[in-house]
Amino acid sequence: MKKYLIYILAVSSLLFFNTCEENFSPKDELLEAYILNSIIRVNDDFQFASIHKTFDVQGFNPESDSLNPFVDGADITLTYRGEEYKFKDTVLTPLHEQRFDGPLKYYYLKNFKPIRDQEDIIIKAVLPDGKILKAAARVPILFEIDRGQSDQIIPSDFHPDFISVHWFPRSKVYFQYYKFRLRIKYEIHSDNESVINYVEVPIKKSNASEDNSIYPSLTKQISTSYPLELFEETMKKIGDDITDKKNIFITNKAEFEIVALDPNLAAYYFAGVTQNIYSVRFDQTLFSNVEGGFGIVGAMMERKFTISISDSFIRRFGYSVKN
Repeated sequence: MKKYLIYILAVSSLLFFNTCEENFSPKDELLEAYILNSIIRVNDDFQFASIHKTFDVQGFNPESDSLNPFVDGADITLTYRGEEYKFKDTVLTPLHEQRFDGPLKYYYLKNFKPIRDQEDIIIKAVLPDGKILKAAARVPILFEIDRGQSDQIIPSDFHPDFISVHWFPRSKVYFQYYKFRLRIKYEIHSDNESVINYVEVPIKKSNASEDNSIYPSLTKQISTSYPLELFEETMKKIGDDITDKKNIFITNKAEFEIVALDPNLAAYYFAGVTQNIYSVRFDQTLFSNVEGGFGIVGAMMERKFTISISDSFIRRFGYSVKN
């Protein structure tokens, strides 16, 4: 469950910075506003939402106030196919240091999973002061990994120079955006301890910058190919700073993750808020689809596919194999 809280609890604190007046005051009267965020995950039946309020700070340092801007006591309902569902609120003890005091707060909805794609989900929040926030999301077109067309092992038995993955939507009208990534899981063993890490494989290289790795962006395509050369480079970099390569255990299955986005989420990421589909931040100047306030309400669907990595391929780099 905590994995998915990143969609809601990683929302950045909202501060409105006002332009200077004629008297050169860098602060103006605070514009009161509310921010509603909720990403409906088609693959899960546990949904989240959050509501925050704008706040002022003493002086001019935006990090000086630790008061939690979470709005308690809101009545949040989700409507789907004529049925209405109510969110509840709860708290979570933070695992790491956070900006605001007190526990992490959020709203949640159990036992809701959309059963049909291309249908609207309406979220409505009535705040304690009577103000209403409302937004709609659309369930993405359901899709599946095409295992028959996708590579089953690295290096591929059919085309040794690249790694190919295909997927297909369950609809003839399949225009939607996808975001995907290919990751290698590995462990580093030392002094009776082991640390698990993941590294993402770039999809191409660029000579435009020193860090010339380019990772997948949003796409309408229903297939992708990774050059095997870049997969090999990523494997090699894992052990660059480690003398005894045998202390590195590579899991012999690469993880391909792909997410389909509804139009709101696609617009949100195209607005340049973030390129990381696995976290949600908010800046009201970039994109919002919430009536009566700001924020992002959207829907997403995720699929995962594992591709075996040949044991001999792993050992070529001096690494150990982890099943």
